[in-house]
Amino acid sequence: MSIRTTNRPHAYSRVAALRRRGFTLLELLVVITLAVMLMLGLLEVFERNTTLAKTQTQLAEMQQGLRTGQNLMGRLVRMAGRGGLPAMINDSGIRKTPALTVIDNIGAGGGSVEVVPGLVDGPLAVAGTDVLTVRGVFTTSIFQVNTVAGALTLLDAGGVPTDDASLAASGSLVVSSPSPTGRPQALDDLNNAIDMGLAEALVLVSSVDETVYGVVELNPGGSITGPTSVTLSFNVTAGTHPEYRELYGSGTLADPTLPTNLTSIAWVGILEEYRFYIRDADPDPTLVNPILAMARMFPATETPHGGNASATLDIAENVRELQVSLGFDTDLGDALIDRNGDGQTNEDDIILTESADGANDDWLFNSSDDDPMAGPWVPPWDDDTGTPGIPPRPEIYYVRLSTLARTHSPIFKYQAPAIPLLENAVVAPLNTELERRYRRQLLQTIVDLRNIS
Repeated sequence: MSIRTTNRPHAYSRVAALRRRGFTLLELLVVITLAVMLMLGLLEVFERNTTLAKTQTQLAEMQQGLRTGQNLMGRLVRMAGRGGLPAMINDSGIRKTPALTVIDNIGAGGGSVEVVPGLVDGPLAVAGTDVLTVRGVFTTSIFQVNTVAGALTLLDAGGVPTDDASLAASGSLVVSSPSPTGRPQALDDLNNAIDMGLAEALVLVSSVDETVYGVVELNPGGSITGPTSVTLSFNVTAGTHPEYRELYGSGTLADPTLPTNLTSIAWVGILEEYRFYIRDADPDPTLVNPILAMARMFPATETPHGGNASATLDIAENVRELQVSLGFDTDLGDALIDRNGDGQTNEDDIILTESADGANDDWLFNSSDDDPMAGPWVPPWDDDTGTPGIPPRPEIYYVRLSTLARTHSPIFKYQAPAIPLLENAVVAPLNTELERRYRRQLLQTIVDLRNIS
C-alpha cells in the first residue's frame, strides 16, 4: 500500500502571504495625512485654549488692578480734609484747595510731566492724564486737646509768649490721656512721630470756630514723649517746610501767618499728603506698561515723605488713564428749591446737574470747555464781599474717579472699540491702532466726600 502526497498549498496560506506583504504606499500616505490633520486640529485647539487662558488671566489681572486702585483712591478721597482742612479758600483773591487738588491733563500742552518737580530721577506721569492730590489725617488718630490755660503756648520771633497767634513763630501744645471728655486716647502716633525725627505737618483747629485752623511743623528735637502726656513743639515761620503755611489763608500770600484768634486748640492731627498718578513706562526701562502709582509727600511740598522711594509707590499695573472730575453746587446748575416738600431749602434739596457735553454745569474737568481759572471757580465770591451779582462760593460734594486699564499685552486679531469721550481727556492717544489691540475696561466711581464742603 502506498501513500500519495501533494504540494498544493492550503487555503489559508494566501491570506497569510497577503498579511506578510505590509501596507502599500498609498495606504501609508492616507494614514499619515489623517494623522497630520488630527495633530494640526489638536494643536489648534490647544493654541486656542492657551490663548483664551492667557487672555482670561490678563482680564482677571486687569480687573483686579482696577478694583485695587479705585478702592485705595476712593477711600482716601472720601477722607480728604479729615482733621479740619477745607476744600477751597479765598486767600487774598487767590483760590487755594488745601484738602484736594487736581492737576488736569498734565503735560498735555507740552508742559512738564514731573510728578515731583525738581526731584532727581523722579517719576514721570503719562502726558494727558490727571494727577490727584489728597490731604488729611488718614492713618493716625485725631487728638483732643484740653482748652484750659497752659495747653497751648505761642512764642513770637524773639521767643516771648504772645496771645496774638498771627505773631507766633513757634510754640508748643500739650496732648494728654485721658482726653478732656474723659476718654482714653492712645498717644502712640504722636510718640512715634517724635521718635522718628520727621518734621511732620500738624493741623491745629480752634476750639471756638472749627473753620479757624493752622498748619505748623513738628519740631521733634524740642518735643517730649510720654505714655499719658505728650508735648508737641512746633515751628510756624521757620523750620524745614515753610510750605505748610500755604495750606491756610490768613496773613498775606507773601507772608502767611496763623489766624489771630487761633489761641485755643480743640484738636490736633498729623497731616498727610498722597498724589495719585499714572507712571509712564517709556522713560523707565524696567517697565513695560503704565502703572497707577502714588507718592507720599510732606504736605504742600516737593519732598517725598521718608525718602525718594516714597515718590514711586506702585498700586496697580496696566492702568492707562486716570481722569478726575469734581462735582460742586454752583449757580451754573439748577436753582435751589424745595424738592422734597419739607418746607425748607437745604442740602437735602441739592441736585448737581451735568450737561450732555459737560459744558456750563456743576461739574469741573468733565469738559474741554471748562476753565478752572474763570468764575465761579475762582474768587471773588459773594460770601466774601456781599456784592450782588457775584457768584457764590462753590461747595464740593463729589469726586468722580475714572480709570482705564488694559491687558498686559495686545490680543491677537482683536480691536477694541474707540473711546469717544472720557471727561475732558484728549482721547486721540487712546484710540491709536496699537492701543485698540488691547482689551480695555473703564471703571468709574463717584465718591461722596465726608469731611469737606
